Amino acid sequence: MQSNSSYRHRNLAICAVLYVIGDTARADERFLKDMANPRHLRDKLRGFYFETMALHYLAHKNPNEAAAALEQAAAVFKDIPDYLRAVRHNQKVLRRGQFSSRRMAFYLGEPLKSGWYYIDPRAD
Repeated sequence: MQSNSSYRHRNLAICAVLYVIGDTARADERFLKDMANPRHLRDKLRGFYFETMALHYLAHKNPNEAAAALEQAAAVFKDIPDYLRAVRHNQKVLRRGQFSSRRMAFYLGEPLKSGWYYIDPRAD
């Protein structure tokens, strides 16, 4: 039997992929449905939730709200440098006004490229 946490992680990962490929309507449907059922989230999953929320805001052209969501993710990951790395990088991309939906990639530990926005699917 699959745990609730595993289901939510997979759902958030699917939302992230949908936002990356530009399928905002389907991503929103899944993400907003998940948000409508508040449940306790383990720390790493809560951080991933805030990162996905940032993608939601970016898809709707709300960079200030996206920055606030990334700040929440950074607070969750403050003691986990490997997860914090992509969040801090993305914050820098937003601060510099460099965000582009054409320059998004999944972060799997490789060097981060300047001006690229990264989605970290490992946060489970």
